[in-house]
Amino acid sequence: IPDRLIGSAATSTATRGSRRPTIDEAIEHAAQEIEGLPSTVRLEALSRLQLRIMQGVADDQARNRS
Repeated sequence: IPDRLIGSAATSTATRGSRRPTIDEAIEHAAQEIEGLPSTVRLEALSRLQLRIMQGVADDQARNRS
Protein backbone atom coordinates (compact mmCIF):
# COMPACT_ATOMS: atom_id res chain seq x y z
CA ILE A 1 0.00 0.00 0.00
CA PRO A 2 1.48 3.36 -0.96
CA ASP A 3 2.31 5.57 2.02
CA ARG A 4 0.13 8.35 0.67
CA LEU A 5 -2.94 6.12 1.10
CA ILE A 6 -2.22 5.23 4.71
CA GLY A 7 -3.53 7.58 7.38
CA SER A 8 -5.65 7.84 10.46
CA ALA A 9 -9.41 7.65 10.25
CA ALA A 10 -9.61 11.29 11.33
CA THR A 11 -7.31 12.37 8.51
CA SER A 12 -9.21 10.42 5.86
CA THR A 13 -12.53 11.78 7.14
CA ALA A 14 -11.22 15.34 7.06
CA THR A 15 -9.81 14.77 3.57
CA ARG A 16 -13.10 13.40 2.29
CA GLY A 17 -14.94 16.41 3.68
CA SER A 18 -12.83 18.91 1.77
CA ARG A 19 -12.37 17.18 -1.59
CA ARG A 20 -13.46 14.18 -3.61
CA PRO A 21 -11.19 11.14 -3.03
CA THR A 22 -8.85 9.96 -5.76
CA ILE A 23 -9.55 6.65 -7.44
CA ASP A 24 -6.71 5.04 -5.44
CA GLU A 25 -8.13 6.39 -2.18
CA ALA A 26 -11.64 5.19 -3.01
CA ILE A 27 -10.38 1.72 -3.91
CA GLU A 28 -8.25 1.54 -0.76
CA HIS A 29 -11.21 2.56 1.41
CA ALA A 30 -13.54 0.00 -0.18
CA ALA A 31 -10.90 -2.75 0.07
CA GLN A 32 -10.27 -2.01 3.75
CA GLU A 33 -13.97 -2.11 4.53
CA ILE A 34 -14.51 -5.41 2.70
CA GLU A 35 -11.35 -6.95 4.14
CA GLY A 36 -12.66 -6.08 7.61
CA LEU A 37 -15.64 -8.37 7.13
CA PRO A 38 -15.56 -12.04 8.10
CA SER A 39 -13.91 -14.11 5.37
CA THR A 40 -17.14 -16.05 4.87
CA VAL A 41 -18.93 -12.99 3.46
CA ARG A 42 -16.14 -11.06 1.67
CA LEU A 43 -16.82 -12.46 -1.80
CA GLU A 44 -20.55 -11.80 -1.42
CA ALA A 45 -19.80 -8.21 -0.35
CA LEU A 46 -17.45 -7.73 -3.31
CA SER A 47 -20.05 -9.14 -5.70
CA ARG A 48 -22.77 -6.87 -4.32
CA LEU A 49 -20.49 -3.84 -4.51
CA GLN A 50 -19.64 -4.62 -8.13
CA LEU A 51 -23.33 -5.02 -8.98
CA ARG A 52 -24.16 -1.71 -7.30
CA ILE A 53 -21.44 0.12 -9.21
CA MET A 54 -22.44 -1.44 -12.53
CA GLN A 55 -26.09 -0.51 -11.95
CA GLY A 56 -25.06 3.07 -11.21
CA VAL A 57 -23.00 3.26 -14.40
CA ALA A 58 -25.87 1.83 -16.44
CA ASP A 59 -28.30 4.34 -14.88
CA ASP A 60 -25.92 7.23 -15.62
CA GLN A 61 -25.56 6.13 -19.24
CA ALA A 62 -29.33 5.82 -19.63
CA ARG A 63 -29.83 9.34 -18.24
CA ASN A 64 -27.19 10.73 -20.59
CA ARG A 65 -28.99 9.20 -23.60
CA SER A 66 -32.30 10.82 -22.64
